[in-house]
Amino acid sequence: MPAKFRRVRAAALTFGITFFPPKRGSHWKAHRDNGTGGYPVPAPNGEKSTISDLYIKKLCVHFDIDLAEFKNEL
Repeated sequence: MPAKFRRVRAAALTFGITFFPPKRGSHWKAHRDNGTGGYPVPAPNGEKSTISDLYIKKLCVHFDIDLAEFKNEL
């Protein structure tokens, strides 16, 4: 289920993941509070961008988060 970037950001924050805006281009960088990070998420329209299911799944895999649990936060 694709979701708006603002919802993905809010859900990720509950798992200790913060997004940083791109210095150039359209990919925001996700970093976990414990130092794990570097996962890029394309959001060319900022908060209004739609994030595909594939990126949401890969975000969960990268940060070792249960996908169902993450989707409940969306």
